[in-house]
Amino acid sequence: MAAEMSHPEMAYPRRRGVDLTTVKLLTGESSFDALAGIAVAVLAILALAGLVPQTLASIAAITAGVALATQGLAVAMQYGEVAAEEGGSGDAELGGGIAVELLGGIAGIVLGVLALLDIVPMTLLACAVIALGATLLLGEGVTTRVASLGPRVGTSQMAHSRQAAVATAGVGALIGIAGIVLGVLALVGINELTLILIGLLAIGVAILLGSLALGGRMLTMLRGA
Repeated sequence: MAAEMSHPEMAYPRRRGVDLTTVKLLTGESSFDALAGIAVAVLAILALAGLVPQTLASIAAITAGVALATQGLAVAMQYGEVAAEEGGSGDAELGGGIAVELLGGIAGIVLGVLALLDIVPMTLLACAVIALGATLLLGEGVTTRVASLGPRVGTSQMAHSRQAAVATAGVGALIGIAGIVLGVLALVGINELTLILIGLLAIGVAILLGSLALGGRMLTMLRGA
């Protein structure tokens, strides 16, 4: 037992086609994204309470952008694992979706930084919410595809983790649509700051849920389920 505790690979042997190093990296990345999602939600709540709202909204947009960009990298790595396991050669549509997720995250970062520098902040923050919402909408579709490509055989835990990933992706897509709508309404001048902050709060929750689903799936793979 002591040997298994000091060497997790002995307790959880390598599954066919699964690189334990990659799985562990993805598990750590999902933890980072979970913390980022919580941070975005907390910043949005504090801003809604009136604590330097514009500044906190800008920081929240930057944090959400970083989380979505790293989440895109995580999905790309997960897809690489699945493709290797099933002997696939790749999927151009999935690759394009992953690129959109990365670019959307970067756009959120850039717009957040510019808003933090007080360059037409309300307009840029509204655009950031739209960009982040669109990224969620498109990116969650990629997550669903990757989850559905997992092994069709295995334990019930693996099947449940796949179902949870697909369900979470659906919720994330709905939040993405809500973010786009809120961003557009803010862009036309309807309760700008309030709608921006509500959109960021929802996006933070979506990031948290997505990271938890990914983390659960990676832990199931790590246990050799």
